[in-house]
Amino acid sequence: STLLKALAGLLPITAGSVTWRGEAMEAWAPRHRARRLAFVPQSLMALPEVTVRTFVAQGRYSHQGVFARATPEDRQAVDQAMSQADLVDLAARPLPELSGGQRQRCLVARALAQQADLLLIDEPTNALDPEHQIAVFELIESLAHEERAVAVVTHDLNLASQFASRIVLMDGGRKVADGTVNEVLQR
Repeated sequence: STLLKALAGLLPITAGSVTWRGEAMEAWAPRHRARRLAFVPQSLMALPEVTVRTFVAQGRYSHQGVFARATPEDRQAVDQAMSQADLVDLAARPLPELSGGQRQRCLVARALAQQADLLLIDEPTNALDPEHQIAVFELIESLAHEERAVAVVTHDLNLASQFASRIVLMDGGRKVADGTVNEVLQR
């Protein structure tokens, strides 16, 4: 989780640097960062009194001007993200009325609405039932096949073994293994 937050620019990096496709990420302007990188936290510290649709649409802010209205492209991106995260039926519900798993799907949908090419996702199956856990990982896997880079932090080794193309195993903040599922997940 700490590593993802540092990669997302939410925590300072004390040594080294982070680059993406040859660009130093710490030099990215906030709007540029928001267009290129989407971060899905484990949960929200405070729940805004907004509907699911409004919350997901906030993922489009980096694509809009200061006082701009949503464009047809914005509405399409939000509709697609809500559909992918199985939230269409909850669009008008206020965020505080949702279950923990539904809120987690809202976080994923807002990141999808950003249409960033780099997704950093921290414990995406937090509070999800098994059916939605599989659905979220299938969605993440499909995004990785769409020329997006996806990094996921999870403690669920079963899901990681089913969906990851590469695993970095960490212990105490240090990398202890890095490779394919078969290379890393051994006794």
